[in-house]
Parts: sequence; C-alpha cells; structure tokens
Amino acid sequence: MKTKEITRIALMIALLVIASQLTIPIGIVPFTLQTFAVNLIALFLKPKEAFLTTLLYLLGGLIGLPFFAGFHGGFQSVLTPSFGFIIGFLATASLVSTYLAKQANPGPREYLIALVINYLVTNSIGFVYMAFILNSYMGKGLSIGGLLAIGITPFILAEILKSALAFILALRLRPLLKRRNLLD
Repeated sequence: MKTKEITRIALMIALLVIASQLTIPIGIVPFTLQTFAVNLIALFLKPKEAFLTTLLYLLGGLIGLPFFAGFHGGFQSVLTPSFGFIIGFLATASLVSTYLAKQANPGPREYLIALVINYLVTNSIGFVYMAFILNSYMGKGLSIGGLLAIGITPFILAEILKSALAFILALRLRPLLKRRNLLD
C-alpha cells in the first residue's frame, strides 16, 4: 500500500470514529453522524480503501476500542440492535465505492445513485439485524411497523440531510482532490 492510501484510510477511520461520538440518544438506535462519514468514505475512497476503512473501524470497535456510538466498543456490541447498521457500513462503503470506480467520470447523477444505494443497503441490513436482535434475542415481539418506528422512520429526514451534504461535498471536493492528485 502507498502512503497516500494509508493516510486516506487513517483519516477516514478518524472521521468515522468522531462522527460516531456525535450522538443524540433517541431510543434503541441513537442518532449519529456515522452514516454521513460512511457516505464520504464511499464517495471519496477507492473500493479497497473503503472496505479497509470500514473493516478496521468494525474490528477496532469489536476488540474494545471506544469506536462505536457513545464511546462503546467490545464484542458485546454484536448483541445491540444498532450493530447491524455498522455491518451495513462495511457492505455499502465497498459497494458504492466500487460502483463509482466503474464510472468513467462520476458526476451528480452517479453520486445521487451512490447515496441512494448506500441508504437502502445500510438500512436494509441494519433493519433486518435490529429486528432479529429485538425480536429473537431480546424477545420484544415487535411488529414490522413497530420496528420501522424505532429504527428507520425517525431518521429519514436526518439521512436525507446528511446525504445532501455528502452530495454537495462530493460535487465540490472530488474534482479539487483529483486535480491535486489526492484521489489517484
């Protein structure tokens, strides 16, 4: 790996850890800026870098580093309802970055598609995992509507705003970073 790649990965892990700590506890799944950071990881890094960034974040949290929301970490995090969203980050950062890498010259249309893919995949994985943990592991017996009310619906507007900000940053910064050979 080149020094630039290692630096990009380290910076994005730091961004993701910081974004994870900007938390508003609103229920079982807290509001954080994690998805905003994952959007940036997917929009700015190469597929291998995006995968490694989210994998190292996930592994760091699992070994006990306070990477996850609220300065939490440790293997017990696997049993929390919100852990599925973290698994979703790993999948979406890689998937979206790969999608953008296959585009000759990604622009607004591709960024919008990428952000929609990111939202749908992260929330699908997170929702299914949350439903499993809450209903099977914790025995809550919540309906689909109840699960949506806890883990998806309260976050829709915030996710749109975070995606819009990531979209604007990608439009403005990607060309600048490419010209300066920081996204080679």
